[in-house]
Amino acid sequence: MILVPLLLAFLSYKQYSGVLETQISDYNLSMLQQTEKVMDEHFGNVEQQVLGLTQEPLVQRLLNTPTEMDNQDKYNLSQLIALLNRVKAKDIYVKGIYIYFNRSDMVVTDSSKFNPPDFFETAKLQSGGDYQQWKTMMGEHHKLDYIHEQQISSSVSANEKVIGLLQSVSSKNSQDAFATIVIWIGASDVDKLLDTAFKRNQAAVYLFDNQNQILLYYGDEKIRSALPLENVLPLRTDRIRLTGAGKEFIVSRVSDELKKRSIVSVVPTEFIERDLRGTRNTFIWLSLGMITLSMLIAYLLAYISYLPVKRLMGKLQKRMTGQPDLYATKNEFDMIAFAAESAWAEKDKMSTILKSQAPNIRNQLLIQFLKGNVAWEDLSPQTLETVDVKFPHPYFLFILVHIDQFHKDSLAEKTFSKFVIGNILEHLGQYGDTAYVIDLDLEKIGVIYNIKSDQLDIRSLHSSIQEGITFIKNKFNNDVSIALGSIHEGTDGAVFSYNEALKAMEYRLIKGSNTVISYQDTLVEFNPSKYMYPLEIEMSLVSAIQHGDIKRTERLLDTVFELNLAQDKMPLDLARCLFFDLMCTAIKVLNETVASYQEVFESDRNPYDDLLACQTIRAMQETVRNIFQKLSLHMNEKRTSRSDSLKDRMLHYLKQNYHDPNMSLATMASYMNMNPTYLSNLIKEQVGRNFIELVNEFRVDEVKRLLINGDMTLQEIAQKVGYSNSVVLSRNFKKIEYTTPGEYRQFNRT
Repeated sequence: MILVPLLLAFLSYKQYSGVLETQISDYNLSMLQQTEKVMDEHFGNVEQQVLGLTQEPLVQRLLNTPTEMDNQDKYNLSQLIALLNRVKAKDIYVKGIYIYFNRSDMVVTDSSKFNPPDFFETAKLQSGGDYQQWKTMMGEHHKLDYIHEQQISSSVSANEKVIGLLQSVSSKNSQDAFATIVIWIGASDVDKLLDTAFKRNQAAVYLFDNQNQILLYYGDEKIRSALPLENVLPLRTDRIRLTGAGKEFIVSRVSDELKKRSIVSVVPTEFIERDLRGTRNTFIWLSLGMITLSMLIAYLLAYISYLPVKRLMGKLQKRMTGQPDLYATKNEFDMIAFAAESAWAEKDKMSTILKSQAPNIRNQLLIQFLKGNVAWEDLSPQTLETVDVKFPHPYFLFILVHIDQFHKDSLAEKTFSKFVIGNILEHLGQYGDTAYVIDLDLEKIGVIYNIKSDQLDIRSLHSSIQEGITFIKNKFNNDVSIALGSIHEGTDGAVFSYNEALKAMEYRLIKGSNTVISYQDTLVEFNPSKYMYPLEIEMSLVSAIQHGDIKRTERLLDTVFELNLAQDKMPLDLARCLFFDLMCTAIKVLNETVASYQEVFESDRNPYDDLLACQTIRAMQETVRNIFQKLSLHMNEKRTSRSDSLKDRMLHYLKQNYHDPNMSLATMASYMNMNPTYLSNLIKEQVGRNFIELVNEFRVDEVKRLLINGDMTLQEIAQKVGYSNSVVLSRNFKKIEYTTPGEYRQFNRT
């Protein structure tokens, strides 16, 4: 019997120690994450200032300035010094700033101009190298590179520990002229930030750059010597226990995947053990006392041990009528009882809050879903259950209501009117087993109907909605316009129906108030009166033809045809205007190449004559496609040279590596054994697009294939082709294909 209370006390102690260690570890990790966000914000501000200086005209002017300056150069120099002084004064983290210009071999600070040797001596740079090493570093290419903590003084700053940030600037007019911008970030300010967060738990903190080099160390040097750096660097988890110099430490790491920086904290476990010492001593003395009394008072000890359990049960029975006095507790059972009561109370509170906010959460969730910001298949069943949303049927219909005029112009009146109108439309039960009202904005509400079949009596629906409009007009004196989308299958169909209802609502300016507008009716009643040929598509077509890119030319033509001819509603005369506009684009390219019709088309017949002879839109489409193909083929043949092999190498590398999220212009330049700037210009010259555009085209082509041939989600496709998430994928897909991934999949599968 005596072992039972001993075991309970021991388990309570172990549980308390485990909970305490977990809480301290969670607190340390949370502070580390908050510190990383604050540091990233400050470092990001400094980086933006550096990047801003690279585009500063004063810097570009002084890049090509010789050693001997004229009056204009001196004036530019004074302006630049004033600019650097303003940049330094703007951010308290900036302790010094200077720019080294290689052509004029000078250093410009926020206060004066120096020659490099004098500056190096004056600043007293303690970077671990001599002047020649510093000069070499100034001549290297830097892209937001950091150098570790060091000390500067004199004109740059009073004796101050700083972290250096370097960025190179190249001249637009000369490849030989460049400059290196250096900003010193105050390490003492970073120390103050870390001191606020980590002094309490005696932690040491490492700040690493993207090369795992220490930029800054904060904390006791004894910890640094006890736990070598090679034990800390391989850490890839959020938290782990390590041993060094006979001591245990809790090591936590937070990384910024975008900036490639990481922060590591090291907390000695003796900090936790100190808080446990009193509890451990109490446990030891209690155990010794129980062993001394032994079996003579076993019955008494068993009875005493039962009393706390009895009190615990009594408190649990009265939890709704009273609150426990935590400071009066004398054993672990009281603490367990208090913790249980607190947990239950917090759970009840959170449940009440979630239930009260469920309608608002559901409304926002449905709005984001309809706008395409949330993919329905990405939502978990728990989330849908929390907001009470179910779509048991396969078909969807969206109805949009615009309240044109309220009886009273007050927020309460508008809210009440929308509530009544939503209830009227929501309870059209014969048209859908499930309906959800969505408050879109102050004047618009919508209703999603989830229906069993697409064979819906539209006329009866129109009649019922019109009766509802009449009731609203007579009862509440509100003027409304109602727009209906088409019936579509699947959750993507709800988004299609929503967008169709938005388009149909635009015709309320023609139809007037108190009317029902169907999207299908607008397609019949309102034929297109203009065609779409945006300037950006024309510019892209010219670029594709000039670079002989036949596939891209055909893809852009397909985009124009899909924008204008997909519905087969365009009259022949309007189509002729579109195709002759396309012919003007072809003539522009032909005139710039100084080539004759005979050279390109290998006949005496003018391509305009072929287009004029067409009697159908399809014939015009094929004629224009043939003309653009011949132009692209002609330009492609003219560009065959040694650069073609470079182009093939570039395209081969991109084809093999576009799915790598870490692929960059620098990695490709290393593979091609070229300077990144030269490679960027070569890509623009050979392909007509920049590096990012070319990578996005490869990725979007693969996305199109996966959308048609598979059932992967957008998030899975994004990870497969090299995008960080589905939002980035959708933005780049729409920029190239002029449609969303969901619409593309729906169109090509139907």
